[in-house]
Amino acid sequence: LPNLFLASHPVKVTPSSEPLVAAEITVGNRIPRERVEDLLIGAAERVPLQEISVHILRLGKSSVTFRVGGRFSETGEVPAARSRLNALILDACQNEDIDWVFQDKGSH
Repeated sequence: LPNLFLASHPVKVTPSSEPLVAAEITVGNRIPRERVEDLLIGAAERVPLQEISVHILRLGKSSVTFRVGGRFSETGEVPAARSRLNALILDACQNEDIDWVFQDKGSH
């Protein structure tokens, strides 16, 4: 990588021993962003993930797509951690009466 690029775009090296676990959810745009972020962070903490972050991936006409992710320390359990994260998000949405939007990948 050129030095000028590195100076203006810091790169963080990720150790392969701590894989990322992430999930996405699309909700109606009338649900407050802070409410969704709190729900996603709470689910990620219960997995448990470290270095949790929430990102807004897409702003749709009537929906918003979020991604939550973090580092998971037990490498061999990554598929189970992804499933647990999705289950905890599902439970939290149902408990908070938040409906998610179905995204048909073929409609774009």
